[in-house]
Amino acid sequence: MGNVRAFIKKYETNDLEYNLMSLVLVAIIAMSIISIISNAIINYPFMVSIKWVILLLYAIFSLAAVLKKSRMKWIKYITLGLLCFVIIPYTWFSTGGSENVTLLYSTILLIVVAVVLRGTQKVVFISLFIIEIEVLLLSEHFFPSLFIHMSKQTLFIDSMIQLPIIIAITSFLVSKVIDMYKKQQHLIQAYNKRLAKISLTDELSKVHNRRSILSLLEENFQLAKKGKQLLQILIIDIDNFKEINDKYGHQAGDNVITTMCQEIRSIIYKEGVVGR
Repeated sequence: MGNVRAFIKKYETNDLEYNLMSLVLVAIIAMSIISIISNAIINYPFMVSIKWVILLLYAIFSLAAVLKKSRMKWIKYITLGLLCFVIIPYTWFSTGGSENVTLLYSTILLIVVAVVLRGTQKVVFISLFIIEIEVLLLSEHFFPSLFIHMSKQTLFIDSMIQLPIIIAITSFLVSKVIDMYKKQQHLIQAYNKRLAKISLTDELSKVHNRRSILSLLEENFQLAKKGKQLLQILIIDIDNFKEINDKYGHQAGDNVITTMCQEIRSIIYKEGVVGR
């Protein structure tokens, strides 16, 4: 289990789409191996397992390719196109159409598409996929001879194997998407706090900047007017500061400002604020 986690961690970034597509490729590998084995047990025709062999080889190649993250954009489109417009129709025709679990796999794919695609791409892709499903349903109804139908016993055994796989894969993907989303939210909140701090802090002295100190002054002045607190203001100037800059350079002047602000802050500690 630790090796699996370490393997997945190699593909973790702050990009939700990249992370999810990497997990989809891992899920394809797992589903392909399980399905090839289960199809052999059920004694399905080999043509049913061809798609799983192709998907297994494709997913392994793609996982190796996307270690270079710039390739994920094309791998994403190829993977979704392959699954939606090649594998789903092939499975539909070769394993009994809507009698099989193909529609459930279609639902998982729609969830993935909804997460990893944006805007017009998402609308076009989902619309084409819906049209495809409608065409397959109509074809099955009007031209049933085109489809390879399995016995009820075979379909029952296949459903007993495939349904737990579908539930497990769906639960895994959904939980990982939620975890990734929460992680991104935490990162965004941390970045926002950092930006807020930067926007209110003087870059040189690391105390409140002009905008921040004036805002605090106005807020506390209003409280003082209402008699809710005592307000004390101390304005400090550095004597002969220009001479320090001229004689020792601006770096020395910056050091004087920084040291002075630190000393004042250490004196007032939590009883007040320092600004420049």
